[in-house]
Amino acid sequence: MKKIAAILMAGVIAFAFAACSASGTDDETTTERTTEAVITSVTVSVSDAASESNELTSAESKAGFISKSVNTDDSTVTYTISETDWEEYVDSLKKDITNCYGTLNNDKNIAGMIIATYSSDYTKTTVTVAADEFDTANIETIQSTYLKAMNNYQKWVGNTGATCTVVVEDEDGNTLS
Repeated sequence: MKKIAAILMAGVIAFAFAACSASGTDDETTTERTTEAVITSVTVSVSDAASESNELTSAESKAGFISKSVNTDDSTVTYTISETDWEEYVDSLKKDITNCYGTLNNDKNIAGMIIATYSSDYTKTTVTVAADEFDTANIETIQSTYLKAMNNYQKWVGNTGATCTVVVEDEDGNTLS
């Protein structure tokens, strides 16, 4: 009886190997990609009290997010995204910050503005101004704009404990804010 079971088992295994090797290379590639996309997904939880639905928005879907789960107990949203799409999303956040600085640096409406720079980890912005031409009433607007952008980036990359700062200083390095 054991011999018959062993022979049947060997036949089943041989049949399974034959069936697997008969599939075309295109199917194997597709399966590998699908499996890889699932294995290399990134799950990110962010604080978002405004989000109430587990359905992805069109913008979230366009960005490559796979799923979304809202936790109303602690006002967090957990997203799943492929690793490749995640890297592209983080790069887009960096580009947004860079474009924001480019806009500020070219804004002729802020008198005395010389240049705005940021640290490579996106936690510090330094705005250099000509103190005799700069209206300090602009400090709050500059700080809120750049703190929002930097904090958003930190939130999405998981650095929720990061402290972001915006420093406005004159040409001699004296802090005005």
